[in-house]
Amino acid sequence: MRPDGARLTWRLAQDTPGRSLVVPFVIDWLDTAHPAESAPTGVTLARLSAVHPDPDSVRPALEALGAGITVAEGAEPALVAVLDTPRGRVELS
Repeated sequence: MRPDGARLTWRLAQDTPGRSLVVPFVIDWLDTAHPAESAPTGVTLARLSAVHPDPDSVRPALEALGAGITVAEGAEPALVAVLDTPRGRVELS
């Protein structure tokens, strides 16, 4: 329930829990308006990528989702988001 009284409902689909932290889950907002429709403006996602110790093990799931996320080899699984903000570019990982 949002502060304005609007009720948010959704259904999730996700990869096998614990298998990978880089395969995003999918949200079906059902009859609820997507939260981005009422979110503040000013920040945009410039790039989303991932790192994983075994990139080949997660690429098929990302491709099946049509995620468009590149995966580089790295020590720990992680998602890396690059945001364009009014104060400049920010990287979250």
